[in-house]
Amino acid sequence: MSSPALKRPAHAGITPTVRPVTDSSTRDRLLGAALLLAAFLLLVATVPSAHGATPKAAPPTVKPASFSECQPIKGPVWEWPPNEFVNSDLYHAKISSDLYEAFVVHYNCGQARGYIQKLINTILPNKAPGAQNQLLGTQPGGIPNWTCVAYPDANGRAYGGECRSGSVMFAWNYNVIWKGIPSGVEGRAAGATFEPMAAIEYDTVLTPLGDNQYKLSVWNTSGIGSIDQFAWNAPPQLTITSVNSSSGQAKCGLDGGSISCQGKLQPPKCLCTGSGGSVTIFFTATGAAPTIQNGHPVIQGLSWSYMHITAMTPVPRLIPDVAQKVRTQV
Repeated sequence: MSSPALKRPAHAGITPTVRPVTDSSTRDRLLGAALLLAAFLLLVATVPSAHGATPKAAPPTVKPASFSECQPIKGPVWEWPPNEFVNSDLYHAKISSDLYEAFVVHYNCGQARGYIQKLINTILPNKAPGAQNQLLGTQPGGIPNWTCVAYPDANGRAYGGECRSGSVMFAWNYNVIWKGIPSGVEGRAAGATFEPMAAIEYDTVLTPLGDNQYKLSVWNTSGIGSIDQFAWNAPPQLTITSVNSSSGQAKCGLDGGSISCQGKLQPPKCLCTGSGGSVTIFFTATGAAPTIQNGHPVIQGLSWSYMHITAMTPVPRLIPDVAQKVRTQV
């Protein structure tokens, strides 16, 4: 949620069939269909080198596979850049790892590994969170005959990015690249604030049960990894008075008026399915006044609710957006 104006409303009204309230977090991120589509588009793209010519980066012995997910690369611990968007799903989230996701297009994982190991030890000149650093092959930290773009982690290290040479490409940590600074890239208006990544970190369903009782279900739908800690804020019309029970992959309680949960909601096997870890929470809240229509309770006027994810464990692989794209790492 990039700003209060962009928060999705929680469709709180209940039909006579008492359908649950749904609330899904949607934001921009370099993942899912857009990510893999971009990778395939690079097959026909040409990027000139620093000398103006297209280098022959891939030797003739390399089989021109369109896309290959590589084995994770171990390196220095990276820390996710600080997210200062107060209303962000990932505001001040703690995300770090010593593993780096990697993939190649028209290239060889073994050859890309050496380059990536060099790049992830590079301190970038522009350390601002979300800053895009271009590294030409002739520049310090660059790879000869490659044009690279890298992003800084919290310590300015090149924790994620991509390198291109003609139709050849390799990339690392694509699933956790943070691009949360004002910018005019990707079709957005210059100076507009927006958030990183971009698909869906979670889904929630809020179900009124009557007599001030509610059920909240939360699923992990993120391409980043497991959700280890989060806080859920009810619609402003509700005041949570107690958390009665929780079941699933997290333990939850009441903390400062919000529902706070700790555990490990596992990431989905595919972004196309509801296969992520989940937790179901039963709680008591006051403030909503139900009416009876056709013999069924109807609660009017509940607006948006939102959730802050405060800790995640990233997975060093791309979680596919369709089942057919599940790939073996090489």
